[in-house]
Formats: sequence, C-alpha cells, structure tokens
Amino acid sequence: MGTAAWLVWREDGWKAQTHTLGLFLVQWLLNALWTLLFFGMHQTRISFAEIVLMWIAITLTLKGFWGASPGQNGGQGIKLTELAGSLLVEIQPQCPPRREE
Repeated sequence: MGTAAWLVWREDGWKAQTHTLGLFLVQWLLNALWTLLFFGMHQTRISFAEIVLMWIAITLTLKGFWGASPGQNGGQGIKLTELAGSLLVEIQPQCPPRREE
C-alpha cells in the first residue's frame, strides 16, 4: 500500500495528487480503525459497517490511482499511477463485506 501511494506521489507531488492521495489516506485510516473495532473492541456489527465503507474507499482509491494524471514520466510506457493501482488490486478481495456472527 505504501509503495502504491509513493508511486502516485512521485508523479506530481502532493499538490497535484491531493484528491487521490487523500482517498488513500482515508482507506488507510479505515483499515486501522477496523482492526481496533474488530479485534480490540469486539464490535462485530460496527466493524461490518466499517469494512463496507473501507471497501468503497479502496474502490475509489483504485479508480483514483488508475485515473491520476501522468506526471514527470511523460507517459513513457506504463504510467506509474497505473502500476500503483495494480499494487492495490490485491487488497480489495482480502476485505470483502461479509457479516460474521
């Protein structure tokens, strides 16, 4: 996840990628919150709702990474942001919204 965010930041920096990197930070914070809710506080119902939000945030982050404007690499070969999106694809199936009782 960190490598993916770094690749997007590397394209144009924080100012040009504020929205995309902001989405990344939201999904990262939701990921940390889920761990606290589920394992720390044993709030299964709340953690289920939170994981649905996290899944949505990951989807928006993926779209943002793939759609981020090409920066300093000048569009040569694969865009770094496309590579960043590819790195995040694997985390979405790991947090499917399912209810555990």
